[in-house]
Amino acid sequence: MNLILAVLVGHVAGTHTATWGMYKDAPHEGFTVPKYVRSIVLAGAIGVVVYLVTGLELRDPGQLAVFFGLTYAIERLTLELWKGFIREEDQSKYFIPMQFHILGRVVHSRALRWSVLAA
Repeated sequence: MNLILAVLVGHVAGTHTATWGMYKDAPHEGFTVPKYVRSIVLAGAIGVVVYLVTGLELRDPGQLAVFFGLTYAIERLTLELWKGFIREEDQSKYFIPMQFHILGRVVHSRALRWSVLAA
Protein backbone atom coordinates (compact mmCIF):
# COMPACT_ATOMS: atom_id res chain seq x y z
CA MET A 1 0.00 0.00 0.00
CA ASN A 2 2.79 2.43 0.89
CA LEU A 3 4.51 1.81 -2.45
CA ILE A 4 1.32 2.74 -4.33
CA LEU A 5 1.02 5.85 -2.16
CA ALA A 6 4.66 6.69 -2.91
CA VAL A 7 3.98 6.64 -6.64
CA LEU A 8 0.77 8.66 -6.27
CA VAL A 9 2.31 11.30 -4.02
CA GLY A 10 5.31 11.46 -6.36
CA HIS A 11 2.95 12.10 -9.27
CA VAL A 12 1.17 14.81 -7.26
CA ALA A 13 4.51 16.49 -6.49
CA GLY A 14 5.48 16.23 -10.15
CA THR A 15 2.13 17.61 -11.28
CA HIS A 16 2.57 20.61 -8.99
CA THR A 17 6.06 21.20 -10.37
CA ALA A 18 4.95 20.75 -13.98
CA THR A 19 1.93 23.03 -13.61
CA TRP A 20 3.92 25.78 -11.93
CA GLY A 21 6.63 25.47 -14.60
CA MET A 22 4.01 25.65 -17.34
CA TYR A 23 2.49 28.78 -15.80
CA LYS A 24 5.89 30.40 -15.33
CA ASP A 25 7.74 29.39 -18.50
CA ALA A 26 5.15 28.79 -21.23
CA PRO A 27 4.69 32.48 -22.09
CA HIS A 28 8.43 32.70 -22.83
CA GLU A 29 9.39 29.22 -24.06
CA GLY A 30 6.09 27.80 -25.28
CA PHE A 31 4.25 24.77 -23.95
CA THR A 32 5.02 21.18 -24.89
CA VAL A 33 3.37 18.06 -23.51
CA PRO A 34 6.68 16.14 -23.14
CA LYS A 35 8.10 18.88 -20.89
CA TYR A 36 4.92 18.86 -18.82
CA VAL A 37 4.83 15.08 -18.42
CA ARG A 38 8.58 14.83 -17.70
CA SER A 39 8.32 16.11 -14.11
CA ILE A 40 5.27 13.98 -13.35
CA VAL A 41 6.94 10.75 -14.48
CA LEU A 42 10.30 11.61 -12.90
CA ALA A 43 8.72 12.52 -9.55
CA GLY A 44 6.76 9.26 -9.53
CA ALA A 45 9.99 7.29 -9.95
CA ILE A 46 11.78 9.44 -7.38
CA GLY A 47 8.89 8.85 -4.97
CA VAL A 48 9.50 5.10 -5.15
CA VAL A 49 13.23 5.54 -4.49
CA VAL A 50 12.64 7.98 -1.61
CA TYR A 51 10.16 5.56 -0.04
CA LEU A 52 12.49 2.58 -0.38
CA VAL A 53 15.45 4.52 1.06
CA THR A 54 13.64 6.27 3.92
CA GLY A 55 10.95 3.73 4.82
CA LEU A 56 8.61 6.55 5.85
CA GLU A 57 5.12 5.52 6.94
CA LEU A 58 3.06 7.31 4.31
CA ARG A 59 -0.24 6.80 6.13
CA ASP A 60 1.02 9.14 8.85
CA PRO A 61 0.21 12.76 7.85
CA GLY A 62 3.48 14.19 9.19
CA GLN A 63 5.63 11.63 7.45
CA LEU A 64 3.57 12.03 4.29
CA ALA A 65 4.30 15.78 4.31
CA VAL A 66 8.02 15.10 4.75
CA PHE A 67 7.86 12.55 1.93
CA PHE A 68 6.13 15.03 -0.39
CA GLY A 69 8.78 17.67 0.37
CA LEU A 70 11.67 15.26 -0.17
CA THR A 71 10.24 13.99 -3.44
CA TYR A 72 9.54 17.51 -4.68
CA ALA A 73 13.01 18.79 -3.77
CA ILE A 74 14.87 15.79 -5.22
CA GLU A 75 12.88 16.03 -8.47
CA ARG A 76 13.75 19.73 -8.78
CA LEU A 77 17.42 19.11 -7.97
CA THR A 78 17.65 16.24 -10.45
CA LEU A 79 15.99 18.10 -13.30
CA GLU A 80 17.87 21.36 -12.75
CA LEU A 81 21.22 19.53 -12.63
CA TRP A 82 20.27 17.71 -15.83
CA LYS A 83 19.28 20.97 -17.55
CA GLY A 84 22.41 22.78 -16.42
CA PHE A 85 25.11 20.18 -16.88
CA ILE A 86 23.99 17.26 -19.06
CA ARG A 87 21.41 18.45 -21.60
CA GLU A 88 22.73 19.96 -24.80
CA GLU A 89 20.29 22.39 -26.35
CA ASP A 90 20.40 25.69 -28.20
CA GLN A 91 20.52 28.27 -25.42
CA SER A 92 19.59 31.27 -27.57
CA LYS A 93 15.87 30.74 -26.98
CA TYR A 94 16.28 31.32 -23.24
CA PHE A 95 16.40 34.78 -21.68
CA ILE A 96 18.76 33.29 -19.10
CA PRO A 97 20.81 30.35 -20.47
CA MET A 98 20.15 27.16 -18.53
CA GLN A 99 23.32 25.35 -19.54
CA PHE A 100 26.30 25.76 -17.21
CA HIS A 101 28.12 28.97 -18.02
CA ILE A 102 31.02 30.98 -16.63
CA LEU A 103 31.13 34.77 -16.83
CA GLY A 104 28.15 34.79 -19.18
CA ARG A 105 29.63 32.30 -21.65
CA VAL A 106 28.11 28.86 -22.10
CA VAL A 107 30.55 26.03 -21.40
CA HIS A 108 30.31 23.82 -24.51
CA SER A 109 32.74 21.15 -23.32
CA ARG A 110 30.68 18.18 -22.17
CA ALA A 111 33.67 16.76 -20.26
CA LEU A 112 34.15 20.00 -18.32
CA ARG A 113 30.44 20.30 -17.46
CA TRP A 114 30.28 16.69 -16.29
CA SER A 115 33.47 17.18 -14.24
CA VAL A 116 31.95 20.18 -12.48
CA LEU A 117 28.75 18.21 -11.86
CA ALA A 118 30.73 15.31 -10.37
CA ALA A 119 32.78 17.61 -8.12
